Amino acid sequence: MTGRAMKKPFNVAIFNESEEQLPLDAVIPRARKIYEYLSISHEKASIIFVTAEEIQRLNAEYRHQDRVTDVISFPMKYEDPEEMATGPIPDIWGQSELQTPLGDIAICVTKARQYVETLDHQRHLDCAGTGEGGAWTIVDELSFLILHGTLHLIGYDHQNDADESEMQAREREVWQALVGDKD
Repeated sequence: MTGRAMKKPFNVAIFNESEEQLPLDAVIPRARKIYEYLSISHEKASIIFVTAEEIQRLNAEYRHQDRVTDVISFPMKYEDPEEMATGPIPDIWGQSELQTPLGDIAICVTKARQYVETLDHQRHLDCAGTGEGGAWTIVDELSFLILHGTLHLIGYDHQNDADESEMQAREREVWQALVGDKD
């Protein structure tokens, strides 16, 4: 082995089912950095970019809220370890020794584009975007939604003020690490 650090495996499948061209070449490295910062390496997750109609269907079916939303996370939670009958999944492609299902994230591209215009999440993070002159870009927004959805997968929530404050602080911390390291 040379003196280089080994990269952690990135066991995240990313699908674009939104019917829009997305800058995935810029989004995927950011997703990788988010997962590295959160020390998520042996968990397997999926991120799916979807239409407004699809996210509304998912929201109605799984959350009983018949409306379009920006992101929905589906964590693989097990109250009892015995429920996870197979245990960690062997990695047949050799990326890591073991993989544990973390969950899935669905992101609505239509809502993401709206948030780029309204700057809601940029104000939430209280920071500049990474576009020209500090502009908030679609890459910034999709990256933020990946971060937000991933935090839900690992147990963060915003059901009450205390939980919301904790989650927002973690979002700001990870975001600063993400945009502070632009290589």
